[in-house]
Amino acid sequence: MDKRRLKKFAMEARSNLMEGVKARLLRLGITEEGVNELSVIDTQVIDKSNRILTSNEVRQYYKLVVDFKSKARKTDATQVYQSLQEEIAYTWFNRITAIRYMEIHHYLPAKKRMLSSIHPNRKEPDAVSEIRELVDILKLEDAEIQSIESNEKLVSNALFKYVLLKQCHQLGDILPSVFQAVEEIQELLMPDNIYRAFIEKMVHDIPETEWQSPEIIGWLFQYYNAEKKDQIGGLKYKAISKNNLPVITQLFTPKWIVEYMLQNSLGKLYNSLFPENKLSQQWVFFLTNDTVIFPTPKHITTIEDIKIIDPACGSGHILIHTFDMLYTMYEERGYSINEIPKLIIEKNIFGLDIDKRSLQVTHVVLLLKVLEKIPNFLKKRFNYEFQVMEWRDTTAIISNEALEFLSLDDEVEKGIRELEESLINAKQFGSLQKFPAHNYQKWLDSIANKVAKLELEDIYISALQLEIQEKLIPLLKIASIATQKYDVVVTNPPYLNKYNPELKRFINKNYPDAKADLYAAFIQKCFLMLQPNGYEAILTPYTWMFIISYEKLRIFIQKNGRISSLVQLEYAAFEDATVPICTFVLQNQLEMSPGEYVNLGEFLDARTQQLKLVEAANNSNVSYRFRRNFESFNAIDSSPIAYWVSPAIVEAFKSELRIRDWGEAREGMTTADNKRFLRFWYEVSYKDIALSNASSHSCRWFPYNKGGKYRKWYGNNEYVVNWENNGFEIMNNMTSTGKIRSHNYNLDYIGREGITWSSVTSGQFSARSFEAGFLFDGTGSSLFLYDKTHQNYILALLCSKVAQEIFGIINPTVRFQPGNIASVPILGSTNKTIDELVEENICLAKLDWDSVETSWDFVQHPFLTYQAGARTIEDAFSNWEVETQKRLRKMKQNEELLNQIFIDNYRLSGELTPEMTEKDITIRKANKEKDTKSFLSYLLGVILGRYSLDTTGLAYAGGEMHIEDYIKFKPDLDNIIPITTEAYFEDDIIHKIDELLIVIFGNQSLDLNWNTLADNLGRRPGEEAKARIRRYFSKEFYKDHIKVYQKRPIYWMFTSGKLGAFKGLIYAHRYNRDLLARIRMDYVLELTKVLENYLQLEQFKLQDTSYRGRAQKNIEVYQRQLEELKKYAILINHLASQRITLDLNDGIENNYQVFQNVIVQDEKSRTMRINLLEKI
Repeated sequence: MDKRRLKKFAMEARSNLMEGVKARLLRLGITEEGVNELSVIDTQVIDKSNRILTSNEVRQYYKLVVDFKSKARKTDATQVYQSLQEEIAYTWFNRITAIRYMEIHHYLPAKKRMLSSIHPNRKEPDAVSEIRELVDILKLEDAEIQSIESNEKLVSNALFKYVLLKQCHQLGDILPSVFQAVEEIQELLMPDNIYRAFIEKMVHDIPETEWQSPEIIGWLFQYYNAEKKDQIGGLKYKAISKNNLPVITQLFTPKWIVEYMLQNSLGKLYNSLFPENKLSQQWVFFLTNDTVIFPTPKHITTIEDIKIIDPACGSGHILIHTFDMLYTMYEERGYSINEIPKLIIEKNIFGLDIDKRSLQVTHVVLLLKVLEKIPNFLKKRFNYEFQVMEWRDTTAIISNEALEFLSLDDEVEKGIRELEESLINAKQFGSLQKFPAHNYQKWLDSIANKVAKLELEDIYISALQLEIQEKLIPLLKIASIATQKYDVVVTNPPYLNKYNPELKRFINKNYPDAKADLYAAFIQKCFLMLQPNGYEAILTPYTWMFIISYEKLRIFIQKNGRISSLVQLEYAAFEDATVPICTFVLQNQLEMSPGEYVNLGEFLDARTQQLKLVEAANNSNVSYRFRRNFESFNAIDSSPIAYWVSPAIVEAFKSELRIRDWGEAREGMTTADNKRFLRFWYEVSYKDIALSNASSHSCRWFPYNKGGKYRKWYGNNEYVVNWENNGFEIMNNMTSTGKIRSHNYNLDYIGREGITWSSVTSGQFSARSFEAGFLFDGTGSSLFLYDKTHQNYILALLCSKVAQEIFGIINPTVRFQPGNIASVPILGSTNKTIDELVEENICLAKLDWDSVETSWDFVQHPFLTYQAGARTIEDAFSNWEVETQKRLRKMKQNEELLNQIFIDNYRLSGELTPEMTEKDITIRKANKEKDTKSFLSYLLGVILGRYSLDTTGLAYAGGEMHIEDYIKFKPDLDNIIPITTEAYFEDDIIHKIDELLIVIFGNQSLDLNWNTLADNLGRRPGEEAKARIRRYFSKEFYKDHIKVYQKRPIYWMFTSGKLGAFKGLIYAHRYNRDLLARIRMDYVLELTKVLENYLQLEQFKLQDTSYRGRAQKNIEVYQRQLEELKKYAILINHLASQRITLDLNDGIENNYQVFQNVIVQDEKSRTMRINLLEKI
């Protein structure tokens, strides 16, 4: 099945259908603003396209208007409009895809193609070409056909719509529970373009070979909603409204996962009922355990007694595979093929969902399964009652008259009122809904019998009967389905952990032990729906297995049942879920029997995982299949489902000593407004950062641990936080209601040295030491040891392979909480060897971190640090390369020694090896291209005064600058370095670098060094070295700079526009209010004069016929550049006259925006919006 093709078609179909419905509504005078009623002339109703409505359409139109206005009074016109448009579009999408499937498989009673033709060269459907043959079977009116043929301009389209509607009516008459009658409003709003924009494309774009299974209907429905899901936000972290819950939470489950769930739930039940069966030999995902024998459920004597429900059935994908499996079971037990479908539909299969649209699909696909077994089913007009229902809010209560008419007991009447109250928000709570304990099925049977025996004596009784049938009976039926017990509950529930307020209150009240996510509440609810010995088969994210917030759910499962089997999957197994998942089967019985566990996490694609599960089912001895008792997990803190752990690890967790006994693991601060209170350290004035004393009252900015990328031992010191006056501003940042927004200040731990880690990581866990003076963030939580002599030991443990193994047990997710760190068991104690290795690793990591200019302890570029008398860049790089290799080897050696110590301490020598790969060592290696780029960046810093060749570290980063302190090389006086296509100015970037290379390496090797720089960057054939460096600064440098400085550039690129007629770099910390005027006068206007002279010269050359073509091209270039410069000069003059000042404390992002999207008027008073700086 080509899912990309299906997705493309379904998304386009939705767009086209929505537009088609919109066009129909517009012609009827209905928009998002409300109803503009149509004109009536001589009793004729005229639509907005001046077409006279037929009498049938008039009736439909007025019904639509009344209905629209009634709903709009309760909400608003826009919401009613959007809901109506959506409903009409998806209803026709569902109907027509179902008809397409049926016509391909010859299921339609008419045995005629409704949407296409069996004749390759025929353009219109056979139902239109051969319409006269359908008069009897579809009850077509010959007069209507003739009227269309004589009056309509687009005869073919009008005939098609007529036949299609008749076909839908026929299907609705035959099986109303599946094909609901086409309502008048749906008929009126059927898009005019439905054939060309939808059906014709479906027939053309989706080959008939793709329509082999009803599964295609479900996939099309999911993809139909894909665009809307993206618009709402998918499964991202935000609260979802009630109306959008279905779109966001529905996911189509891969077939092989459904088969695993069914074979290990329904299959196990069948196997226990009929041990001699042959079917189980065909179940490729069946995880058997011959040593475990479970009692046969006493209430089941035949297959007909088995009840199965999907309480979040969506588009019915799981139910159709359930149908298939049950069918084979009935066949094996000797049932007639003609009776099996009815038994399955009416006795075995049940479903519930909150989404009307998806339930339309569920009814259709189940019908298609019936048709697959009984192709002439529709022609015989069997009437099956599908036990699949939609959760509906009780928007209108049942009248007292109706209840009195039924002569109900007080208890029953009271129970019905309670039921109404319970279902007020059923559309949101769905199958998680809880009901008062009553026998709803008994009430339903009694009331249904009374209604069936009614004699319709008058209009009043007829009205009461209609009310009971439309309101009360569906209410009781859904309550009956939701409250009865099942032998198998199988589902893929919604995944959602950001609740709207109403849903949050409901979950907290009704599922306090499973409130972390909707799927967790479903795990608990589905279990509570089981008969004794029944099975729950479910697919969910695997976070419940490990995270401490799901501990109570794990305890619930252990106290009430057992895990029969569980398969842990890798991401690719279920791409649409976007989260790591597992599928598992619980059983409602308490025998202490082991469960079967399969870990597919190391297999990276869905197909391989499927094959490996088959292999595990055939061979219980494969390395990734395990057999464990639930009780064995209790040895580990919070009882994670760590089925793969060895006895040695379990023994380690039996140790009474934990990291929490040696120190305090603390979650960091939440400022509630990071844009306001956090900065990268290089954004602000260096003198305003308290790098040595976190209690200093004279500074505004303080070092701040905030996690960061994977890095061990030391580093990721990037942020500072506004903690001026002991955090007064943060601690007094309030909401409009006076609530303090920030929290978790950790006042007792401010400024203390400790160990930090990245709370969120996509890779392995990594811990780092930090000095005194830091505050810390929620994403950079920290550990503070009670005894500092333990710090190196704990840091070594956390950076070891043993810790990675432990974290894979207690929290194999991307988020590491303080509780995870605190619960790590400690075996062994610190010693001199560990101390020395850790101290050396910290030193190596710090040297590495400080070798880049984004470290606040950066001294100078490594080419200078390791120059050692070298006169060429190539030799300096070689020295640096040797140094990085030496560091890397030493760090790798040290980490392997530490790994061996902890492997021995934890007795894991048979399971772990100490060896490390280079990619796991967080020491960078020398790289010619990257180091050349960083060297050029450093040279620019020297040119602009950030660094000095006379001193190490920062020479200037805010405050007062003293040019006289720079001896070997004076920084550029005006803080403007032009980047132009040629060297138009004395302070051109190439001139400046030329001077610096001579100062650093000498004049003799100047040309060689230029060539080395250019070669390391990679140059074009024949490109001169300086031209390559000029091109780098003009086209590439700023992108690299923005990346290195994480979109907070300290050097700003002024640019005149797309042509780049003028570009210039400045140092943001040296900006002053006169700088813009200098750029305009000394550079932009000067460059304008130069280009004007060049233009005149090229115009003179036009007289030379041999040069005329080239001269004309140059003229055009100069003219465009001059036009760009003139506009730029206007913009700069506009801002320069304002003499804008900047405050470094506002941060680069805020200051940068001052010069972006500036609105000015040109010489002709036309408004221009221009950026002064290169876009970030």
